[in-house]
Amino acid sequence: MLNNRHYHRCPLPDARPAVLVVDRHNIDCWVFDMSLGGFGVLVAEPIPVMHEPLARLQVQGLTYIVRVTRQEIREDEVLLALERIDEIVPDPATIPATPLGRCLTGAAWIAAICIVVAAVCLLADSQSGSLVLQNR
Repeated sequence: MLNNRHYHRCPLPDARPAVLVVDRHNIDCWVFDMSLGGFGVLVAEPIPVMHEPLARLQVQGLTYIVRVTRQEIREDEVLLALERIDEIVPDPATIPATPLGRCLTGAAWIAAICIVVAAVCLLADSQSGSLVLQNR
């Protein structure tokens, strides 16, 4: 078998669970090998011929854009060779990094929406001459 690697490979001591998204279908897989140039993953069955040339690999909170370069059918699994095209890095300015930060961001959005709704209600009632909070 011809070895087309351009980077040193790093076999992982324990395979990591991951999800390979191919043509908008999630395929459970295990990453067992990685390098700067790509990944080796195992899936249960061969993946269909892709209509889109690229796929997405989601592993341990990270997302990579990959290209399937080889499928090798083994006894009870299929080895996929994935070429790494790019990594999707979340923008820390738009996504809070901690659970507390996400909670506070959600609370701020809820407060902002409540203020807007209250302002619209008060504006509508001030034009009709009555207050929203007044008992009728």
